[in-house]
Amino acid sequence: MAITDVFKQIQTAWGKLNLNQKLIIGLTVLILLIAVISLSYWAVRPSYSVLFSELSSDDAASIVSMLKEQNVSYRLKGNSVIEVPSNMVYETRLQVAAEGLPKGGVIGFEIFDQGGLSVSEFTQKLNYRRGLEGELSRTISQLSEIQGARVHIVIPEPSLYEEEEKPATASIVLKTKAGSSLSQNKVQGVVHLVASSVEGLKPENITVLDTSGALLSEATGDSETSLQAGLTKTQLESQMAYENKLEKSVQSMLEKVLGINKSVVRVSAELDFTQKQTESEIYEPSDDPVIRSEQASKEKYSGEGASSSGVPGVDSNVSTYPSTGTEGTSSSYSKTDTTKNYEVTKRLEHEIEPPGEIKRLSVAVIIDSTAMEKIQTEVIKNTIAAATGTDEERGDVLTVSSVPFDTSWAEKETKEIEAFQRQELYKNIGKIAAVVILIAVAAFVLFRLLSGKKKEEGFEFLPKQPLGISLAAKEEELTPEEMEKREVKEEVKRIAKEKPGEVAQMLKSWLTSKE
Repeated sequence: MAITDVFKQIQTAWGKLNLNQKLIIGLTVLILLIAVISLSYWAVRPSYSVLFSELSSDDAASIVSMLKEQNVSYRLKGNSVIEVPSNMVYETRLQVAAEGLPKGGVIGFEIFDQGGLSVSEFTQKLNYRRGLEGELSRTISQLSEIQGARVHIVIPEPSLYEEEEKPATASIVLKTKAGSSLSQNKVQGVVHLVASSVEGLKPENITVLDTSGALLSEATGDSETSLQAGLTKTQLESQMAYENKLEKSVQSMLEKVLGINKSVVRVSAELDFTQKQTESEIYEPSDDPVIRSEQASKEKYSGEGASSSGVPGVDSNVSTYPSTGTEGTSSSYSKTDTTKNYEVTKRLEHEIEPPGEIKRLSVAVIIDSTAMEKIQTEVIKNTIAAATGTDEERGDVLTVSSVPFDTSWAEKETKEIEAFQRQELYKNIGKIAAVVILIAVAAFVLFRLLSGKKKEEGFEFLPKQPLGISLAAKEEELTPEEMEKREVKEEVKRIAKEKPGEVAQMLKSWLTSKE
C-alpha cells in the first residue's frame, strides 16, 4: 500500500467524522503532544550543580561573561551562586581557574598590569601592599577549612635611627566553612605564612581573628610560648590533644544513650611533663655460686729434735740443740691454706619515666534535663568516671549537672530543612500528578471516541431514512410493496436534494431521449 493511499484513507475517514468528533480528536492529539513534550523536557533537562558560591559581585560578573562566551548554560541563585550542568562542573572549574577566577573579591599583583609609566613612588608602594594583601588572602583561602580571608598589613616607613624604627604588623580575618574549625597548628601555620611573606614582619606582631571577632592567635615564639604554667607549645598541644580525646570519647558515649545535642562535655587535665631517670645496682645471692678465682698453699715439716715449747716469745723461739749422748725426739708439721673468690650476682636497672603523667583530672558534664527524666545521675556519673579514669585519691573532680538546653536555634534549623524538603516533595508530586492527569484525560477521550465509533459502525447497515418515516412506520403497518415504493421515493428525494445538478442533467437527458 502506497503512502498516498494511506493519506487518502485518512482523509476519507476524517471527512466522515462530524464536528464534535473532530474536536475530540484534535483535543486528544493536543493533550498527547503536551504530555510528550513535558515528559521529554523533564527527561532531558540537565541537573545543575554549584560551580561557585559566596562570590563577590565582580567575580560573579566575570564568570558569567566567560560562560556566555563559551556557550555554557548556567543558572544564577542570588548574586553569589552560579550553577552549571552537573556533567560540566569540573571541566568548567578548570577553564575558569585558567582565567584566574575567582579572585575572591581582592586584587593581587595584577594591579601592576593597570599602571602606567607615570606612577608615583607612593602609589607603587601602596599598590605593592594591596597586591601582597590580595595574594596572601587568596593563598590562605585555599585551605580546606577556610571559606574566605582578608589580610591587612602595615609596613612603616624606614627611619634613620634604629631605635625609632617601628615593627611591621598585620591582622588576618578568617571565615571558616560551616561545620569546620581551625586547629591551633593551622592558625600558627597561617601566622608563619604571612610572617615569611612580608619583610621585617615577626609572628608575634600578627593577630588572627574570625568573623565573630574571636581571637585565634596571640603573640608567639619559642621564647614566649609558656602559655600555661610554664608549658611549652609542644607540651600544651599534647595536653589539649589528651583533653580532646577524652571529650570525644565521653561525648560519643553519651550521644548513643541520650541522643545528639543532649549533652556537653569538657575535660581539663593537668599533666606532669617532668622526665625522671632512675639507676639501680642490685646484688642478689645465689644458691649455686660460680667460683671466680681459687688460691691454695701448703706447708709441711718432719724431722728429729726437741720441739720448741715454752712461753711464746723470743726464748721459746730460739732453737735448742740436743745434749751429747741424749736421744732426740721426732716431730712433723703440716699447714694448708685455701682461698676462693666467688662471682657476685649483680643487676643494673635504668628506668626512664616518660613525661605526661596525669597529675589531676577535672571532668564537667552538662546534660539536658529533658533527657535525664528516666536516667539516674549517679549511673551517668559512675559511667563517666570509669570511661575517663578519674581517681578521687589523686584529687580528680567529676561533676554531672542537669539543666534545660536552649534548642530554639536547632528547632529553627530543623523547620527550615523540613520546609525545603516539603517544597521539593510538593514539586515532585505536582510533576507526577500533571503527567497522570494528562494520561488519564487522553485515555478517557480515546475511550469515548472509540466507543462512539463502534456505535456508528453498528448502525451503518441500516438504511438511512428521515425521522418522520421511521415514526410513521411505527404507527401503521405497511405492506412490503408499499414499503419498497416509499423507500425508493425517499431515496430519490434525498439524491435530488444532495445532488440537484446531476439529477437535473439526468432528467434532461431522459426528456431528450423521449423526443
